Amino acid sequence: MKPNKNELCIQLIRKEITILVEQFQFFQIDKNWWIRKKGWKSDVIYFAQKNGILINLCVWIPPENDPNSNLDHEEIDMINLGTYVGLKSQEHTFSLWRSSGSICRKVVQDLGKGMKWFDQFSTPQLCLEYIKKKTWNRSSPGAVYRQKYLSSLPSEVVQTGIITKMKHKYPNEFSRALFDLDYEGQLPKTEGDEENDI
Repeated sequence: MKPNKNELCIQLIRKEITILVEQFQFFQIDKNWWIRKKGWKSDVIYFAQKNGILINLCVWIPPENDPNSNLDHEEIDMINLGTYVGLKSQEHTFSLWRSSGSICRKVVQDLGKGMKWFDQFSTPQLCLEYIKKKTWNRSSPGAVYRQKYLSSLPSEVVQTGIITKMKHKYPNEFSRALFDLDYEGQLPKTEGDEENDI
């Protein structure tokens, strides 16, 4: 079956996102995911197609290795690209009056602006400062873990944010794919992957 205009547009956007984010040391780990691993954290760009094109920017750290938890990451923060660049909607929307090329250029242009958002999380020290300013409930188990984890990293990592192989026990294969510098390949499939599969 021949792809429709929106599907062709999405394929073009994925290709152009990959070209852009490779300049920032991100690589495509799945059709809708780009990641920049530092070992101690990962910066993530996630793409979804709903009524339009939804892109989220995330900063994640490995989760606590708790056998009773199903977490594959702990989030330092996440922002929607549309919100970040001041769109009226969280999504870049398709239009009968706009060409695929113009939609693609707008998405890529906005993502280029959004890449600056990651700068405030470039070191564990900056992450800790951000958490202290932004966390509403500092005594929640997640907030306590994030502060403990970031504070426990070696001092050269805390100050510089250098890429470092970590001796971390990951609770599942998806988590290992997100953080382990030695993990190669695509993200393991999980439930719900088909929902955004284009």
